[in-house]
Amino acid sequence: MKVKMRGRIFGMLIIVLILCVGVMAAFMRVGRREAGMDEAAFYYVALGDSIPNGYSVSEEQDMEGYPRILTEELREVKGDSVSFSEYTKNGITADGLCERYLSDVKVQEEIKNADLITVTAGANDILKRCRELYREIFGEEAEVQDMETVFSAFQKRMAKNPELAAKAAEIMKGWRWEEFEEDWKRMMDSIQKNRKKSCRVIVTTLYNPVGEKEGFRMLNLYIEQQIGRVNDVIMEYQEVYGYQAADIREAGMEEHLQADGLHPDGDGQRIIAGRVWSLFMKERL
Repeated sequence: MKVKMRGRIFGMLIIVLILCVGVMAAFMRVGRREAGMDEAAFYYVALGDSIPNGYSVSEEQDMEGYPRILTEELREVKGDSVSFSEYTKNGITADGLCERYLSDVKVQEEIKNADLITVTAGANDILKRCRELYREIFGEEAEVQDMETVFSAFQKRMAKNPELAAKAAEIMKGWRWEEFEEDWKRMMDSIQKNRKKSCRVIVTTLYNPVGEKEGFRMLNLYIEQQIGRVNDVIMEYQEVYGYQAADIREAGMEEHLQADGLHPDGDGQRIIAGRVWSLFMKERL
C-alpha cells in the first residue's frame, strides 16, 4: 500500500514538474516575442557608408546595396525568419559610424541580437584627406563628391603647373593613418563588446576606383598607396577582433562603377555580395 502511494506521489510530482517546465518555456517564448526576438529568427545588421547604402548617381535608378542582395540570399536558405537592419549613410567615415550609430542604444541592442554583421568603411576617410590636400595645394575648397572628380580637378590644375604634382606626392607620402586606425579599433571595440559570441562579423576591404584609367596613372600610384594603408589596418585586426575580411581589392571593381567613377553599379554590388556570401558560407548556417 505504502509503495503504491509513494509511486502515485512520485508520478504526480513528475507531472507537476513537466507542467511547470512547459509553463516556463511558454512564458520565455512570449517574453522573447515581446522583445522582438523570435527564437527561429536570423538577425542580420549592416553598417557602413554609401556603398552598402546602395548609393545611386541617378535619381531615376534604384540601386540595391550588397546587404539587401545578401538578405535575399539568406532568405532563400533560412526563409522569412531572416530579419534585416541597416545602419548606413552616404559620406560617413569610420568615426562617424562610431558617433552616429554605434553609440546609439537601439543599434547596440540590434547588435546584441545579431547573427551576422557586415561593415564597410574607410573610403570617405580617404576622400576627406583628398579634399584637405586640394585645399592645401590650391588654397580653396574643392567641390568634390567622388574620387574621379578629385583626380580630374588635380589633373587640370597640374597640367598648367607640373610642379604641383611633386608637391601633392610629397604631402601624400607624409599622410599617416593612426587616426583612422584608432577609429577602426573604436568601432570594432563597440561591436565586440555588444555582439554575442556566435555572431559572424564580416568586413569588406577597399578597392581602387581609378585603377589604370588613362590620364590618372601618375596620381593613381599615390592614391593606391593610401588605400593600401587603410586596407592594412582592416586586415591587421582580424584576429584581434574575431572578424573576417571579404577581400575585394582584386575583384575588378574598377570595371563595374557608376558614372561617378567611385560607387559600384548593380554588377559591382553583386560582386561584393558574392565575396561576402562565399566567406559566410564557409561555415554552415
